[in-house]
Amino acid sequence: MASSPEQVRVHDAIHSAYPGAVPQRSSVIQSLWGGYGNILRVKLSGCEVESVVVKQVKPPKRSAGADIGHDRKVKSYEVERRFYEQYAPQLDPAVARVPRLLASSQAVPGEILMVLEDMDASGFAGGRGGTSAMIHWLAGFHKTFLMPANPQGRPEGADDGGLWSCGGTHHLATRPEELANLAKDDPLRIHAGDFDRLLRGATYQTLLHGDPKSCNMCFSSKGDSCAAVDFQYTGWGPGIIDLTYGFGLGLSPSDPLIDEYFRVLDGGPELEAEWRALLPVAAKDWQRFLAGWGA
Repeated sequence: MASSPEQVRVHDAIHSAYPGAVPQRSSVIQSLWGGYGNILRVKLSGCEVESVVVKQVKPPKRSAGADIGHDRKVKSYEVERRFYEQYAPQLDPAVARVPRLLASSQAVPGEILMVLEDMDASGFAGGRGGTSAMIHWLAGFHKTFLMPANPQGRPEGADDGGLWSCGGTHHLATRPEELANLAKDDPLRIHAGDFDRLLRGATYQTLLHGDPKSCNMCFSSKGDSCAAVDFQYTGWGPGIIDLTYGFGLGLSPSDPLIDEYFRVLDGGPELEAEWRALLPVAAKDWQRFLAGWGA
């Protein structure tokens, strides 16, 4: 591996996880959205693994003045690092598999390196998998982090544990520009605050993945199980938000996928009744973002 400053930092981060590792070559798996860095696969010798994945976050220089989108993206990578450090170890790999964080560093202010388990090498190099695998993963993830019932919901300013106070890429407080793109008489704009209050005020809440689309799921070769990556928008809320985002606006409260989700979640009849009733609300909340984002 060449010895540019960035590559030296990558090598140092890998070395902190595997002191005897010798990086052989690296390749870019993909660039991060908006030019905020790259995800690399680094082949190794001299250690017990043949490769690792390195998430190399390097935000572009910002112009003067407020930049909501930039601030949201920067925070999202801090949230992801916190998730891997403090929350991922609570998961049972047999229930909700995620990559192991092998090392992380922030040698340069604003830049984050995360050395992660290579899920391809761990048996999740399959292509597209079944929706059942995603449903089982989400139910297992949500079950792990279910909060005690709270009739008052999550109040403003509640301790978020270093994650988003409300999970999801499209949470209203983080998307004022998209809301402003909607016509003032658009019902989605008029009622946006109502949707948000109903979701935030849910009695039963859990930790959300926040961005559970299929491209953030790594499937086994048979497609019958999966692991999840990309925890930038992980935060709190009713689990039905993840299902709406992951499976689209066509998901109805009577869909068999929903039945399977609640069977695996096993959260009790009161939780199930509340989250089923919130499904149309979550769909409208998601539609509000889509309409403003595409305007």
